[in-house]
Amino acid sequence: MLFRKTIQQTLCATLLLCGQGAAAEAAGLSTQLATRFSGRWNNLQKELEQVERQLVLLPDIPAEPLGGTSGLLALYSRKEQPADQIEGTIDVHWDEPHLIDQVSLIPARIYTPEGLNPEYRTPSFFTIDLIDASGNPVARVAEELAANARPIRRGFPFTYELPSPVKAHGVRIRCRGLTDHPLSDRPSSAVAWAELFCFAEGRNVAQDATIALGSNTKFARRVLHRAWNYSCLTDGQTPLGLPEKPAKLNRYIGWCSFAHAASKRTSRITIRLPQPKPIDTLHLYPTRRTELESTPGFAMPRRFSLIGIDPNGKTHLLINQSRKDLPNPGQNPFTFYFEKCTVQEIQLVCYREWKSFPDYPAFLAFSEIQLLDGDINRTRGLHVEVPDHREDTPANLTDGYGIQGELIPRQEWLKLLNHRLELETQRKQLQEASSSTLNTWARSFSITAWSLFSLLSLIAVGLPIFYRLRERQALGRIRQRIADNLHDEVGANLGSIAINSEMLEHIGHLNTAREREMLADIRRTSTETATEIRLLTRFLDKNRVRGDLLSQFNHIIRQLLPATACTPEFSATKEFNALPPVDKWELLLFFKEALHNIAKHAQATQVDIRTRASGNALYLKITDDGVGLKEGQPTPTHLTHRAEKLHAQLEISHPNDGGTTLLLRIPKRRGK
Repeated sequence: MLFRKTIQQTLCATLLLCGQGAAAEAAGLSTQLATRFSGRWNNLQKELEQVERQLVLLPDIPAEPLGGTSGLLALYSRKEQPADQIEGTIDVHWDEPHLIDQVSLIPARIYTPEGLNPEYRTPSFFTIDLIDASGNPVARVAEELAANARPIRRGFPFTYELPSPVKAHGVRIRCRGLTDHPLSDRPSSAVAWAELFCFAEGRNVAQDATIALGSNTKFARRVLHRAWNYSCLTDGQTPLGLPEKPAKLNRYIGWCSFAHAASKRTSRITIRLPQPKPIDTLHLYPTRRTELESTPGFAMPRRFSLIGIDPNGKTHLLINQSRKDLPNPGQNPFTFYFEKCTVQEIQLVCYREWKSFPDYPAFLAFSEIQLLDGDINRTRGLHVEVPDHREDTPANLTDGYGIQGELIPRQEWLKLLNHRLELETQRKQLQEASSSTLNTWARSFSITAWSLFSLLSLIAVGLPIFYRLRERQALGRIRQRIADNLHDEVGANLGSIAINSEMLEHIGHLNTAREREMLADIRRTSTETATEIRLLTRFLDKNRVRGDLLSQFNHIIRQLLPATACTPEFSATKEFNALPPVDKWELLLFFKEALHNIAKHAQATQVDIRTRASGNALYLKITDDGVGLKEGQPTPTHLTHRAEKLHAQLEISHPNDGGTTLLLRIPKRRGK
């Protein structure tokens, strides 16, 4: 017994640990198993690590709004024509032909209450062709068949490098698979792009180019906001921030003037070249402290001019933006192209500073000033003279660094973003392959774990059942042996006594009536005892202990109270028959003892017997109208003993009109 309990406790503990740990540790164990035994998993992890090391060196796509213009939003009205059959074209022309070596198209983005949509109104299909002065295609640059279904949809530019430069006067973008756009008066479709770049030897020749729109349906020009305009497609502004690649952050990220009450004041910034150099491009980069929530495009000049002084001291007005306020470019550089001029000194003269609100002070600030000859920065590392000298030294204006890293040409920046897109796509594929491999190991582990769990469950449940069946079989054999012995030996002997008594009675050699009475009593007692032995045998016989208990009650009533009026009312037959065999036998003996006492001592003329079930107990109530127990007389010992064996409560009471009432309360127990 002790050994069996120990095995049960051990198996239950193992089962509990397996059940709790299998779910909690499955992922970790699957990873450990894959790491230890799967070469494919380890190779995938190594490739992922290599991709991650490359990604940290590349510029990223920002998620926060960085100001600037939004781009071009073209709307096409339609009547019965399906949206997927609408075709729109965008032609961009520049004044002179250029050898184009790279084209980049930036998706538009929009912020909604649901969050950022980084590829707003991107068509599902588009082509890009370089065209001549007459609008005829001269080279196919790209053909995208599922532009709005890329694996990585974070607003990456569509960048295409040409195998060799192609001479062109412009570019044509043909779009199909447009998305529906709500209009109050008619159904419409829309396409949107943030910016177009066409590079020729590092210069974006598409900036400020002419734009013409066309379609195969009625075209409706509709400007929603100044941020959405056709000219915004070629204004040089993107929603992707400054062209930087990651580098160590500097404490000072440029130069900022002192605060001034008035925005109209002249400030002069001077840069002297060591020797005369030609220049043809100006880049002014906005500043923004990353730890502060300053406005994108903070403190960029509203009006300015660029003056060049040649070696002979002659001044040249290279850029004149003094008549009209410039818009805030957000986190985009001001880029201006001008005719190439050889200069010794450069003066940036600002006439109106940036001022957000009437009561807000005016500032002038830059993170970097670059003067280029083609793609060569002529001012890198030069000394700068500024009107207000703060702790952030003016040398930061020419150190080549922006807000978050090293400033690089936009053409190179777009190439790096395209490389990042390739790496992120590769990373996603590797992650999916890793997940698939891990899921395979997880399934294998789960099958093994649950197989073991099921086996242990079967053992934990089956072993006690097996032991119980063995015990029942052993008990059944013992019962059968006892029953056989009682029936064969005792029953046979009692039967012999009864027969011999009957024979003696018929011989007639009994001298007195007393002797004949005693002989008859011996015969009667032996016959009754044999009957009781048969009844006990039935209860010991496993196939008969589940018989009707209440029918046995009726048999005892007929046997012990043949001349007494008895009114039995039996209910809850199913519940009484569900008692364990041992309890049924004990209850039967209790019932017989109670009726025997009534027949022998009570002198009763009426007996009422009731059975019922209530809650978790069974009730047997026996009431007679006899003489009852005498005052001070104890409860019959046999009845008390039988009640204790049943774990029952016995109550004896005496009604006012005489007699005795026995109430036996038996708790329900499972049959065994």
